[in-house]
Amino acid sequence: MQTKLLTLGILCMLGLRIQSQTTFDYLSRPGLTIASVHINWFDGSFNNSYKFTRDTLLCGEKLLIFEHSFQYTNKTLLRVEEGKVWRKSFNNPCANEQLIYDFGLEVGDTTDAYYFKDYYVVETGTITLLNGEKRKQLFLTKNANNTPIMWVDGIGSLDGGLFQIPDFEGYTSLICVKENDQTIWINPDQSNIQCDSIACFNPVPEFDFDVNQFQVNFNNKSSNLSSVHWNFGDGKTSNEFHSHHNYESPGCYNVALTLGSDCLTQTFKKQLSVPVCIAQEWKVKSPDLTNGSILIDFVNTSTGWAITTNRIWKTEDRGASWAEQFYPIPAPPVRRILSTIDMVDEMNGVIAVINYSAPSSIEAFLVTNDGGLTWKEKMPGSYLIISAIMTNDGQVFGSGQFDGVFYSNDWGNSFVELSSQGIDFSQFQYLGNKQVVALGLQGSPPNATRAISYSDDSGQSWKHSLLPATYYLATGFHYFNAKIGFLCGYNGFLIKTVDGGQSWEEISYNDDRKATNIYFLDDQTGWAVGENGLVISTTDGGNTWVVGNCGYRYNLLSISALDVNNCWLGSGNGKYLEFDPDAKTECSPVSITELNLSDNNLLIFPNPANVEVTIKLTKSNVTLDDLKISISNSLGQNMYEGNMIHETLTINTETWNSGAYWIKCFRNEQFIGTKKLIVLD
Repeated sequence: MQTKLLTLGILCMLGLRIQSQTTFDYLSRPGLTIASVHINWFDGSFNNSYKFTRDTLLCGEKLLIFEHSFQYTNKTLLRVEEGKVWRKSFNNPCANEQLIYDFGLEVGDTTDAYYFKDYYVVETGTITLLNGEKRKQLFLTKNANNTPIMWVDGIGSLDGGLFQIPDFEGYTSLICVKENDQTIWINPDQSNIQCDSIACFNPVPEFDFDVNQFQVNFNNKSSNLSSVHWNFGDGKTSNEFHSHHNYESPGCYNVALTLGSDCLTQTFKKQLSVPVCIAQEWKVKSPDLTNGSILIDFVNTSTGWAITTNRIWKTEDRGASWAEQFYPIPAPPVRRILSTIDMVDEMNGVIAVINYSAPSSIEAFLVTNDGGLTWKEKMPGSYLIISAIMTNDGQVFGSGQFDGVFYSNDWGNSFVELSSQGIDFSQFQYLGNKQVVALGLQGSPPNATRAISYSDDSGQSWKHSLLPATYYLATGFHYFNAKIGFLCGYNGFLIKTVDGGQSWEEISYNDDRKATNIYFLDDQTGWAVGENGLVISTTDGGNTWVVGNCGYRYNLLSISALDVNNCWLGSGNGKYLEFDPDAKTECSPVSITELNLSDNNLLIFPNPANVEVTIKLTKSNVTLDDLKISISNSLGQNMYEGNMIHETLTINTETWNSGAYWIKCFRNEQFIGTKKLIVLD
């Protein structure tokens, strides 16, 4: 009898424990992963899984933080109270919230949850999960003739999971739910292998650094990892989570952090350039206007504009101060996003606008003819304009979501719509004399083809060149004339055409980062910018490119240049870069230690050099295998890099600027020595 009573008592205690679990408890369990995929019938599918990471106190409320499987997606905040789940913006958690579930409903209740508005409960019950746990289950419908959908407390809809995406062109499918390594629910149409794959979050490599003369401290901010490997760019490595390193010579070092995962076979790498005792030619400007993307457009050395996604700013003192300008903002629920800006002078310019949740009659051009004192909405029915340009003679070209070109020849005061002959244009460049080049898509994603189009009559007619599928993700282009131009894009290409886009030549540069925008000042001088602070420049018409901007680590978005000494780059973190033609190193020369290369059987002469420098292997019995030479200038830019194939290597320095250079030698990827080289005019 005592044994039976004890057993009954334990069961009652377990029952009480199960019943005492709340929605908050379910959603805040360590390792909770709600694994789902989103399928769009046109754009394909992507992982839409979320993992609970921790709780936090914000705005006087205890909130749950969920991290998305895609590393560049913002985290999501949830507020949970008595079975109700609200979703809040991570960037502005104290603002409005959105009800996404109410697990406290009973039969006959109707929900106001965002994705399920006006659904009502027709039945409740209990579901047993794979770990034996019992939870409340709700059956809801919006129409008595339809099969009810199923909710489970702490999981969400068994169709799409807790974080469904509203999409009239697709749907979200819940694959499984895991708590650490244990699967507690799985879609009967899916396998454990699929569940493990979707629920395994990719490692996210992230780090920053502090430089003090030749010592660099690295702060690892990565997540979802099981192993760490640092490559410091000078032949030295480390497996410490946080690391520090002492460099032996000045330079711009490409430091790579590689992560491994217990549930994935591939590795994940992030590389940043680290400036060690070199001059910084690009100065970081922090105007304190935004933490997000900022585009910069200067019209002279003093006057320029900056736009964020929803604000406009102007400077008349080269960025020392910025004054906000105002523009028409539609009433809710319309959401207006500023996409691009093009100012042609101190008075005239155009901003392309993207309108969400707007009537089809809404305008999507903002035009100023008074230096931004007023910005006027133009062209009813334009609705969504991705990009727009204004020319020096008052023409405006703009396009957006659908094929067709909106065109003005009176400084944007009136527009007409022109045919683009089946191409959805996203960017324009005006070459002068009625010649226009445009980048666009033919067809609908994912079956679309990227196209470069040319018009010699201001957009009245077009000739299209379709690009190979390899260049589908093209994002930036610049043409010199109807035949010669450059193109770059997200999947890491820089290409050149000399026949109007009929054929393309791959252009290489010494960096793994991807160029996404390109601009030429003239037919010789140009820049390309891109991910993680990439800046490359050319002074020979794009035949060779030099990597610059060592140290700035955020995506660069826009280029505004007046001449070789006045150039500004917009970025993705609220800052912008300004070129400094007089940049000098802040590192003390006495700190620089030269390692005698003669100890490694290498002789360098003449020094100083003015036409060429020679590197010679002094002992013929020393192997040339894997002996690499690199030479960088005081900005950290690599001027030469290559292997010694013969015992003597001669390098032409005739076109190099006068100043100090650093010759670095590596054998089998291990740094063996450095030597200072002086180049004279």
